[in-house]
Amino acid sequence: MHIRFLADTNVISETYKCKPHPVIANSILGRPQLIPPYPVILEIEMGIHSRKRHDPLAGEWLRNWLDRLLETSDSVLLESSPSVAQLQAEMMKAPALRHLWRTPTSKRLRPPGQDLAIAALAIEHQLPIATVNVRDFMAIHEYFPLPGVFDPSTLLWNATPTPRSRRRRSVSVLPLTEAALA
Repeated sequence: MHIRFLADTNVISETYKCKPHPVIANSILGRPQLIPPYPVILEIEMGIHSRKRHDPLAGEWLRNWLDRLLETSDSVLLESSPSVAQLQAEMMKAPALRHLWRTPTSKRLRPPGQDLAIAALAIEHQLPIATVNVRDFMAIHEYFPLPGVFDPSTLLWNATPTPRSRRRRSVSVLPLTEAALA
């Protein structure tokens, strides 16, 4: 039985490396059960556009890599429905998860990560997540049980696949104040 996974950006990006992480390459890459969801494609696209500004040749190489990846992938683009948006919005209200959607206050403009969007899709479509970024997804899992978090670099399940459940821990929402926004 093959388990289908939503692939995080850090797993998909191993496919363009000349020397990918050996455990990831042997365990999961190039298999049809890896689904690059929309938020991952978005992160990769942002990286391609950024790279093109500084190194047009490398940007073009990445563009071709992504196009080939998407053409040869058997994956379907998962539906981002109103229920996915509602779930992601609920996640964004959790104070403990603020670091996952707020941009850091620094001079370097960096868009927020897409982990909450990936998690919302995973819950809605009941697909486990393959990621090397276990810490952030386990923080989400504490409040919004995920259908599994698998680290292909260690071959460990950090959150084991569970039967369909949308039960969530109660999240207290604090009123927005200037102190909360700081």
